[in-house]
Amino acid sequence: MLGRRGLDCATRMLRAPVRPLYGLGSSSTFSTKYKSNYEKQIVIYASEVAVICGVHPYRCISDVFFSTWKRTDKAHVQQLEAQLAPSIPATIEERVEKLIQDEPLVQELLDTPSQTTEDVKRVKTQVKEQIEALRNLTADEKAEITQALNSTLHTQFGIAQETHALTQYETTTQTSVEQRNAKFWSKRLGRVATADGGYRNVLVGGRIDGLTGEKVIEVKNRMTRFMTPLPKYDVYQLQTYLFLLDSTEGEIVEHLKKTADSSKTTKVAWDPALWDENVIPYVARFSNALAKFMDGPQEAQAAFLTLPADGRKEIIRSLWIESPGVLNP
Repeated sequence: MLGRRGLDCATRMLRAPVRPLYGLGSSSTFSTKYKSNYEKQIVIYASEVAVICGVHPYRCISDVFFSTWKRTDKAHVQQLEAQLAPSIPATIEERVEKLIQDEPLVQELLDTPSQTTEDVKRVKTQVKEQIEALRNLTADEKAEITQALNSTLHTQFGIAQETHALTQYETTTQTSVEQRNAKFWSKRLGRVATADGGYRNVLVGGRIDGLTGEKVIEVKNRMTRFMTPLPKYDVYQLQTYLFLLDSTEGEIVEHLKKTADSSKTTKVAWDPALWDENVIPYVARFSNALAKFMDGPQEAQAAFLTLPADGRKEIIRSLWIESPGVLNP
């Protein structure tokens, strides 16, 4: 794994003027990037917009940066990963997957059906007890893995409850919810320049929970309580959906199932000022930073892959501060 010297070297390389990419030399095992890679689009998911804008405290920008890079240039990243495999730190997802393979009882707990939030709490307690009993993990590792498993339980419960929440919404409002995750919507924001004089289109995209008329419906299954005010990350996600569908109104449906169902609906209007002032500049900086990174030296890309989250964030920061907050038309 690279230390401070390797990180400093990587950031210096990325701050240098962008040049066309060639191989790393005849003795290198890295593959050459071809011009076709410049023509790929940068697609940012609606759920990632809040992370990029710095209003999602529970997700890491380095994860979104890496995921977007891999989506944009999948074959190249996979080749680098294969060549650097021994030096790349395991992700939390990979560590959780290995633990589940080694501890079948944890998998059984994850597979336990949960009908209410109380069921989820009970399973979370059992999972925590199983993880705490493992002697081969440090206290920090136990906390990190337990948090990741809790997130998995919440996600599974939310997916299972989404249809039920929409059905209850239809009954309460006497309306019909259409287009339930029926398609992936995408829309172009602009473009960023590439090292060869070309460009990449930048798009946002996502799947909506539903539509009633021209109103976008977004379901949020809560575990303990309704949120007042709504979290910014939920609002930014819905604003992205409104942009995608050219809609002026959306509604966040909070669903809470303890011993009985309860729901709260909050209308959210399209906010062009928020979009222009608090979303576009951040997405533009992110996209320009990613484009420069993808066109930069493969040594710097290799450094990114072999660094932990803090090191990756330092590379992103060095790119971010030199990237414009606008997109080309």
